[in-house]
Order: sequence, then C-alpha cells, then structure tokens
Amino acid sequence: MADKLNAGQPPAAAWMGYLGLLPFLAAALGLWVGPAWFAGVLSAYGAVILSFVGAIQWGLASSADHPRADAFYASVVPALVAWLALLLPAWLALPMLALGFVVWRVWEGLNGLSMPRWLGRLRTVLTIGAVISLLGGWLALLPITGKG
Repeated sequence: MADKLNAGQPPAAAWMGYLGLLPFLAAALGLWVGPAWFAGVLSAYGAVILSFVGAIQWGLASSADHPRADAFYASVVPALVAWLALLLPAWLALPMLALGFVVWRVWEGLNGLSMPRWLGRLRTVLTIGAVISLLGGWLALLPITGKG
C-alpha cells in the first residue's frame, strides 16, 4: 500500500522534505525547554518555508503548457503573509504562520493546481508537521508558561 501511495515520488524529495521539518521541531522543542529567543528562530524558519511553498506553485505554473494567471498571483501570497508575520511579535506570528500553511494547502487542493499526486501527499504531511510545530511553539509562549 505504501508503495502505491509513494508511486513516482523521488526519494530525495521525501528525504529533504522530512529533514526540512527538523528545524521546526527543534525550535518548537527549544521553546519548551530553553530560552524564549527560540520563538524568533521558529518564526523566521516558518516564514522562509511558507514563502518556499508559494514558490513551488510559481515553479509548477511556470512549467505548465498553459499557465494559469491565478496560480502566479496566488503563489506570491504566502511570501506576503510570511513577511507580515516577521513584523509581528512571535506570539502573533506563530499562529499566523500556522494558519498560512493550512490555508495555502487547502487552496492548493481546492483549485486543482497542476501538481504530481506524490507531491500533494508529501505537501500535506509536511504541512501537518509544520503546523504542529508552529502551534506547539506558540503554546510554549502563552502566559501560563512564563515565556510570553
């Protein structure tokens, strides 16, 4: 069953995708056991990766035989959300980034964007990992933890 789910998925894409979750997990864990400056690390990495997922769509749209204008327009939105998040304190930025990842993934799914099936599945798993990390880090910042 796993072979059918991963049909066509380059092993390098999976490896690099999952390795890309490590900074999310490390920074979120760092907020629970270490200093509050991990919030900035988590926000910055979240912003970089949210921008990256928008760029994935730009690349996919660029390689299409008949590129859709809305794919180009929309592909810039994650970077704008990420930039705005970097201007905010981490207790606002972390849930904003998490919401950005969820909304973007839902948008990708609902708009029938040209994406290989394996990439859509991988993106879903990676989005879940990013969102859990961002919200986990955000919970560490709440006033009950003393770090907010």
